[in-house]
Amino acid sequence: MNGEQHISLDLDAVVRDLNTQYKFLKKHALGSEPKEGKSTAKAIEFKKAGNVKYQEGQDYEALQLYTKSIAYAAEGSEEQSWVYANRSVVLQRMGQHVSCLHDINRAMMRHCPPGSYKKLRARKSLCLFEMRQAISEDEQQLKQEIKAGATDPEKCEADNTDEWLTHCKFENSMIPNASSKIRIGCDQLWGRHLETTQDIQPGMLG
Repeated sequence: MNGEQHISLDLDAVVRDLNTQYKFLKKHALGSEPKEGKSTAKAIEFKKAGNVKYQEGQDYEALQLYTKSIAYAAEGSEEQSWVYANRSVVLQRMGQHVSCLHDINRAMMRHCPPGSYKKLRARKSLCLFEMRQAISEDEQQLKQEIKAGATDPEKCEADNTDEWLTHCKFENSMIPNASSKIRIGCDQLWGRHLETTQDIQPGMLG
């Protein structure tokens, strides 16, 4: 595979991943703060309930309970770090690798207990490995479809447009229908992510 083909296939994987993350975050609305304010007692209560659901294999229920716990926990507290770490385990098991990496980073940047830091780094490495493996599998599948004539890389059918793409009408040479002021970045801290190339003010288009 030459360089141009690799970039094209990798971008296809990015688009599919962004679409998955968009639908997932839209459905679960991770991280909204409760109207009644912070409460450590409620944070602990929801965390324990989330632990039970996780042990029972009920990932969606555990995710929602951990999210409530995070919302009630004091910002930057050790309790919040614990719950971010717990939620990252659920997200990883659900295959939500980008969200998992974000939660791992959030846990590590707060008052993370020393004993948890090593586990978080190991989980992060495993998550990045799983992401690369998933991209590789997607590339192999796409190459097989192209070889079999099932996919035309020169065309994109309008009725197959991903849902998240309908929410933006920008031009970007690297990311379809994205603002020209963003690009794809990848590093050990955040994994694969989007970053701006210049300041974007509220209401600014293009």
